[in-house]
Amino acid sequence: MKLDMLDKRDGKTRFSINIDSNIPGGALGYMRQNPEDDTYLYTKDYLENQIAIMLAGSSAEEVVLGNRSTGASNDYEKALQTAETIIRTGMSEMGVVNFEHLPMETKHRVVADIIKNQEQRVLSYLFQKKEFLSTVMGILLEKEKINGEEFRSIMNGLAVA
Repeated sequence: MKLDMLDKRDGKTRFSINIDSNIPGGALGYMRQNPEDDTYLYTKDYLENQIAIMLAGSSAEEVVLGNRSTGASNDYEKALQTAETIIRTGMSEMGVVNFEHLPMETKHRVVADIIKNQEQRVLSYLFQKKEFLSTVMGILLEKEKINGEEFRSIMNGLAVA
């Protein structure tokens, strides 16, 4: 069994949903990643996967609930910053460019394209796993939080392909 979006991350993961919103900052739920070591060099694939992960929460809301909330606003900001990193480091469709001298319209178009491509990738993936997402959501609503080990156990128990 393989869950591509999760298998490419490093570290331990915790998922939670919280109806009372006692989480600092008012978040209703979150996924926490704990990288095992500091990394300073990233590939384009790694950065695109990070954008996909940042968009996954709001995309999952859309797939399971049919609508998105404002809960992912910080994730959107980080996704935009990561997309800009792709451009600044010459990994976008434009190749090596001076980011500061690009017209605002060009920056916006390329960032939007990077984000849109990852969002489409995530939505396609999540729609394939909609039944699984609904099951996990039900468990989270009951238990409020699960750790990465529990999540993998659920995946194995449901034989997610």
